[in-house]
Amino acid sequence: MQWYYVTNGQRQGPVGDEHIHQLVANGSIQPSDLVWNEGMGQEWKAAGQVPELAGSFTGTLQPPPAPPVGEPVFPVTPGSLTPNRDLMAQARACLEGNWGVAIAVVVVINLISGALGFIPGVGPHINPGIKLVINLVIALVIAGPLQLGLVMFFLRIARQTEVEFGLAFGGFKYFGTAFLTLLLVAIFTFLWTLLLIIPGIIASLRYSLTFYILADHPELGPMEAIDQSKAMMKGNKWKLFCLGWRFFGWNLLGILTCGIGLLWVLPYLQTSMARFYEDVRGAQSA
Repeated sequence: MQWYYVTNGQRQGPVGDEHIHQLVANGSIQPSDLVWNEGMGQEWKAAGQVPELAGSFTGTLQPPPAPPVGEPVFPVTPGSLTPNRDLMAQARACLEGNWGVAIAVVVVINLISGALGFIPGVGPHINPGIKLVINLVIALVIAGPLQLGLVMFFLRIARQTEVEFGLAFGGFKYFGTAFLTLLLVAIFTFLWTLLLIIPGIIASLRYSLTFYILADHPELGPMEAIDQSKAMMKGNKWKLFCLGWRFFGWNLLGILTCGIGLLWVLPYLQTSMARFYEDVRGAQSA
């Protein structure tokens, strides 16, 4: 479970269960300090009133410990958002020690996505137009679970929790929800694009957190996740657009290196996006 806490007017976190108990035990978190995790809904509580933590208070004050290696603390002022340059720095810190598995996931997911255009059995005897439609349908059906799994994987990296390669395919556990969610997002974005390009871009930004919300709350229906994304992105669409623009040069460099550079750029982008979601979610909760 991921915990957030407020000390000296600054929100800290996320940290794991073991770390939060260490902070309570050595006095870094006092009984009156506010804490929060996802199981507490929207309400922050004093640490001394939280049953999971109340038994860890010892009354002995010691100097605050340094954060454990591999679990950096990213302080955020309650109710505010972290600058994009800092989100990117956080993403690089989260990827330390995880570059290998992150690159492997990106390569395999892109290979699978690319292979969907060459489905065996859809051969030369089939009308090219029908073949194109079949490939598009198959791609759409598979793309939803792949997208959800990719988000689940990079959220783990962004939260500095243990990751494994197989997590990238975790979206297939929620196949129906992931498929329907991607279908609805694609339809809504397309309809907005019919008006003009700019409304389509705004719509894509509005729906950009949908799969992150599903990754945290797979029990939600597609429309519920879409509505929550729209609510979270109010006032944050320009910030996300600017974050994406910061990767323009990196993507160009990756293309100029015959795609080799993209092996590092794409995990960097995905982790930065996950940190953006964490930042927006944490700021709104605070």
